[in-house]
This record gives sequence, C-alpha cells and structure tokens, in this order.
Amino acid sequence: MPDRTIKMMKYIVTVFIIILIVSCCKEETQPDSVPWYKTYHSLAHSGGGYNNMVYTNSIESWNNAYAHGTRIFDADLNFTSDNVLVLRHEWSDDLGQENCGNGIIPDYATFISSPIFPNIEDCSLTPMDCQMMLRFLDEHDDAYAACDSKNDTYSTYFALAECAKKIGLERVLDRIIVSFYWKEDKVAALRAYDFKHFAFRYYNNNFNNFNEVKDLCKELDVSVCMVWRTFIRDDNEWQVLAENGITVWAAVIDDKSEWEYLKSIGVSGCVTNFLYEEDLQ
Repeated sequence: MPDRTIKMMKYIVTVFIIILIVSCCKEETQPDSVPWYKTYHSLAHSGGGYNNMVYTNSIESWNNAYAHGTRIFDADLNFTSDNVLVLRHEWSDDLGQENCGNGIIPDYATFISSPIFPNIEDCSLTPMDCQMMLRFLDEHDDAYAACDSKNDTYSTYFALAECAKKIGLERVLDRIIVSFYWKEDKVAALRAYDFKHFAFRYYNNNFNNFNEVKDLCKELDVSVCMVWRTFIRDDNEWQVLAENGITVWAAVIDDKSEWEYLKSIGVSGCVTNFLYEEDLQ
C-alpha cells in the first residue's frame, strides 16, 4: 500500500477519534433538560388577569403576563356555534361582550369581533382564537400553553392539531400541555395528536384520597398534578404525590404570602391570575 494512502487512512482515523472524544465529552457535560414544571412556577389562569379582570383569555392578558416573566399560559378551549376553536372559559361568563356570553354561544365572526369589557376604561381587550394562540407560541419560543378542553377532548385536540398543520405551525404543538381531569382524556388527546406534555388537574372531589390520585398519575405516566387549593390540607396527605416523584402545583393562588407558605411545604408552582413568574422566584 502506498505511503500516501496509509497516511490518509491514519489521518481519517485520527479525525474520527477526535470527533468521538469531543462528542462524548459534550454528552457528559451537557445538563439534562429541565421540564417546564420544574423550570417555571406560574401558570397564567385563563391567560392571566388584566386590570383586575379575570377569565378574559385575551391577547393583552397573554402579552402582559409574558412581559412579567410568565411562560406557562392556561388556555381555555371552546367551540363557537359554527365549530371554530377559540379561547373562552365558559359561554356562561359575562365578559361585557355584545351577543356573546351569558349563555349565548356566538358564531366565530361575532366572537372574534366582540371586544372584551369594551365599556371599562383602559380595558377593551381582544378575544383570541386557536390560530392566535399558536402564533403567540411561535413568536415566543419559550412559552407553553396548558390547554383546558371545555368540550369533547378528542374533538378539541384534533381541531387544535389540524389548525396548527393548516397554518404551518405543527412544530409548536410540542409546547402544548394537555391538562386534563379524567383518565380517558389523555387517551383521547393522544388519538388526536402525539402531544408531548401532560398535567393532571385534581380540581373535582372525585377521589377518596391522594393515594388514588397518585396511583392514577403513575398509571398514566403524568409527572405533574395541579391540585385545588382546598385539597392541600394540614394533614399533609397530598405529599404522597411528591414522595412518589409527582410535582404539585396549586390552584388558584393570588396571594403572595399564601404562595410563600405553599412553597415552604413543597408545592412547586401555582395557577394564578395576578402572580407572575417574576413574583414567584
């Protein structure tokens, strides 16, 4: 074999070894990715409060919470009368909109053109639809949406996934958190799309004890449980979740001193209207 060929082979082997060593060192020194529920502590309830108004799910509330450091947003998903997916807590809510709310389910054109609280000074807010939420996530690549389906779970998440595909934003679905109340909901959401993040919401008194909640979270491989505040009692029964590696968030907390207490006993985060991420560090 010619000397030139031998030298070339030695050179290639040497380069390969160097690349392998650098790659191994990088893998050993690079920290593991920290999940959203460990990184952040504030989830903006219905997008967060705005000028003392709550449940608005408005783009102004999302922008306001984001500006104050919040990166996890509670997104209430509902359908209009003509089956368009929008952000709305309940159609029974009165948000000051004409021909909308108070039990009236509007069509999409009426909903999206009806300002929220238009008659309150400095508080005329913009309703959001599914597409606006997805574009917000695209523009803010560190933000997540913890979605709360108000209708059929499969239909809601199928519509969400189809909307993302239609506007070329399927990639942001990797920052959707499917937050659910019932065992069947996770299965239904996964039938709609291969979502990556899940959180169980223990808001309803439909369990006998926290061991049942823990068992369900373990069965469903869910690592975070959002617990209604009144269920976090002084008997510390809720701590069976943390003892089994399940991160606990409390809902709904708007008093900072109450948050400080919950934090001191092991609660990791809170669903809140007016406490932003910058307040909870």
